[in-house]
Amino acid sequence: MTSKADRLAMTVGGALLAWVVLSRPRRGGGSPGAPGVSPGTPGSGYTGGLYALEPEPLAPVHDTWELSPEAARAVRSGASIPYVGGGPWDRARCVSVQTAHARDLAALIRATFPWNRRIGGIRCESHHTWRGDEMSIHAVGRALDVMTPVPPLVYGSSQGEQLANWAVRNAEPLGIQLVIWNRASWQGSLAPGERFAPYTRGTNVTTEHRDHVHIEVTS
Repeated sequence: MTSKADRLAMTVGGALLAWVVLSRPRRGGGSPGAPGVSPGTPGSGYTGGLYALEPEPLAPVHDTWELSPEAARAVRSGASIPYVGGGPWDRARCVSVQTAHARDLAALIRATFPWNRRIGGIRCESHHTWRGDEMSIHAVGRALDVMTPVPPLVYGSSQGEQLANWAVRNAEPLGIQLVIWNRASWQGSLAPGERFAPYTRGTNVTTEHRDHVHIEVTS
């Protein structure tokens, strides 16, 4: 017969084992509540699942997005991330849900940045390039619009600056190809000296991306 002391030791030992298993970092396998975990796309830099990535500190507000020192180093040294377009425009190809890759990233952003107001991104729309009308990345479910707190300032927010820098710094493991925030953009497929540039196509707080961070994924 098992003694009372033995039963107590078994209970404590079992609890300790459960704590070790549940607290172990999970890389690549997703986490409870993270929908659509996928193995990712070969060559995209994204391997599926969620990653525990330390957030940038809250940054000062600038009239235009300024890279943090860590993000600037990533821009200079990071590998090229091929840009994956949406393909020729066809309204029938518009999707109603985001890709597994985009949903994984949205779940990670929610877990890492509790200030986020909401994350959208699905819109059936085209845009015109020198190749003609193409599917917007929003229309194919690979773009996130992460809404940021709107402070009583003309431009930007500390939270948006924090998220944009974090996205650039971790673009390779997360398979991020484009970030637009507060009248500037980063595109991973360009030469290092050209990746970060002014964004001049906006005309108001939303189209200049001053109230949200636009993030595109590769798959």
